[in-house]
Amino acid sequence: MKLLIIDDEELTREGLIHCIDWASLNITEVFQADDGIGGLTIAVKERPDIILSDIRMPRMDGIRLAERAKELLPDVNLIFMSGYSDREYLKAAIKLKAISYVEKPLNPPEVEEAILAAIESSEQLKRNKYSHSMVSLAKAGRLALEMTYPPGRRSEFTPEDYADIPCEIHPGMYFTTMILKSTQPIDDMPEETQQQMHQGFDSFLAKYQLAEINVTKYNQFFIYHIFGDSAPGSKVLLRIAGHLKQQYKGTSPFFIAVGETVGTLELVHKSYTSAVTLLQSSFFYEYNSILAPVDKENQQAPVIVDFTKSYKEALDSGRMDRLVEQEDKIYHTFQYNMWLLPNQVKDIYYRLFMVIENTYKQKSISQADNNSSESILELVQNCHTLAELHSLLTDRSLSLFHAMQQEEPENHLVFAIKEFIADNYMNATLSVKDISSHIHMNSSYTCTMFRNSTGITLNQYITEYRIEKAKQLLNDSSYKITDISAKVGYTDGNYFGKSFKKHVGLSPKEYREKMLL
Repeated sequence: MKLLIIDDEELTREGLIHCIDWASLNITEVFQADDGIGGLTIAVKERPDIILSDIRMPRMDGIRLAERAKELLPDVNLIFMSGYSDREYLKAAIKLKAISYVEKPLNPPEVEEAILAAIESSEQLKRNKYSHSMVSLAKAGRLALEMTYPPGRRSEFTPEDYADIPCEIHPGMYFTTMILKSTQPIDDMPEETQQQMHQGFDSFLAKYQLAEINVTKYNQFFIYHIFGDSAPGSKVLLRIAGHLKQQYKGTSPFFIAVGETVGTLELVHKSYTSAVTLLQSSFFYEYNSILAPVDKENQQAPVIVDFTKSYKEALDSGRMDRLVEQEDKIYHTFQYNMWLLPNQVKDIYYRLFMVIENTYKQKSISQADNNSSESILELVQNCHTLAELHSLLTDRSLSLFHAMQQEEPENHLVFAIKEFIADNYMNATLSVKDISSHIHMNSSYTCTMFRNSTGITLNQYITEYRIEKAKQLLNDSSYKITDISAKVGYTDGNYFGKSFKKHVGLSPKEYREKMLL
């Protein structure tokens, strides 16, 4: 605690400073002044908890000093000291609620007793104020929670609801709800840090003649209802959200959503709802982003495109620059999106992951992590942002390219066989004899050499190649299934259907329906 001694007699001041063990009284700082005016200046600057003042002093006596000190520092405790038995001074001291009155010449034990009484009074006052503050904050929190509900789901607001909360709410005010979504439980943040954040936010809002009440929800959301007598502009709201962002930065990744401004207390739930809606789009933004209302009418919604075919073509090209260009195009199609749902885009990315997995299988390249389709689906679903999901995809495609570069160059005869099949797979009469003649080898050697090099038979490879081509054509709804079977070398549509289902697990029709959903 801090104590200020004011007396025009230097010997009295020095005597008090040196004859009393201030540390034992929990007084950490002692200031002194030689008159009322000087004492008031120091009091305003240092904000002492206790003032020990003489009554009769030049320029400004102790009573006048105490009156001014109480105006500026309402919680300060006063102790008067005087060598005069003047009832008027005593009456004034009582009126000012002085803790004690000690007579000169001063008796140190009496001074210590008076100071101890002042310390107890100061601590009790702090306890009372803290208790009142906690009750006030709790009441404000309950009111802030009620504001998130529409009128039909909340109790009617009464003047008692606004009483004793930290800031005044009255009709005619404008309200804007901001929601801070934390990716970590709010309970993990120290309570002292939360209080400092709220206090700093309140001080910043005061610059714009605004105030707020707040509440936490589901241990993940800070909900701030910001209000004032005039509606804040969009630039001011972004500055406010930016300040909140700076205060919260360094705790855990988060998003901030700014709701629409409303003109009455009864409509605050609409501002809250608009902020919640914005948060649903947080998946498409990077962590620590601010989401503000946008004019959707003047912006074009992204078209849902199945990038599977173009992505596979980029992979098959063997050119890393082409693949990177395609991946960038996909990412920027969905970045900052406020129209699509996260699961819609996650489904598109899941298909891209499966293109990579199928390429591993087709090229007989082993994977270190050997991910199944189920684990890939789980990986995709657990991503919190588009940036995270896209980073996983690019890492996976890069690993595939590195793996392909490390593979031994393929036997030139096998390469020639695959190239011949790629040019003639649509020919229903394609046979092992045709392939053997193309490479000028007998059929027996051709089959054995291909199986030893690839791990599958020549007929298996032809079938799988045709099925993969059929899958690509099925993604285009303009082709009839009967036409597709002929395009990939099947003269019998029924046989094509059975063969397709055996390899894919779905009939051609079922596969098309699933891919075009």
